[in-house]
Amino acid sequence: MMKKCFSWACLCGIISIVFLSLTTIISPGYAGEYDGIWSIPSDPGYFIAIRHKAGSIIVIGLDDMTLEGGEWWEVFAGPIVGNSATIRSAITDIDFAATVNFTSQNSATITIDHCYPERSCDFHGGDVFTIEKIF
Repeated sequence: MMKKCFSWACLCGIISIVFLSLTTIISPGYAGEYDGIWSIPSDPGYFIAIRHKAGSIIVIGLDDMTLEGGEWWEVFAGPIVGNSATIRSAITDIDFAATVNFTSQNSATITIDHCYPERSCDFHGGDVFTIEKIF
């Protein structure tokens, strides 16, 4: 569940993904119920972009890991039914799954179902945290 990014090209790619996500999210008539930028109050340097459309959800996580000398990012995707989504890693070989339960349009709880191999994971099965929508 961890990607290290040390080059300007990689950083520009991440910024482009976030920019495209934001422009899609804020376009009139296209915003899903949970679209937006979210934060984890217990980890202020971590941001999540969510795109929700037609029974699917895409989650992009960005973390400024300045103390470790790099930046972390990951993409997750999965189905959403009602206010609950099951997401999995979309671009890595790490086996990660989590359940996102939206308690409102502005808050949600994420429960980590599993992450293997554990040495590559910042979050582990059973971890639970709350996210809050910024905009």
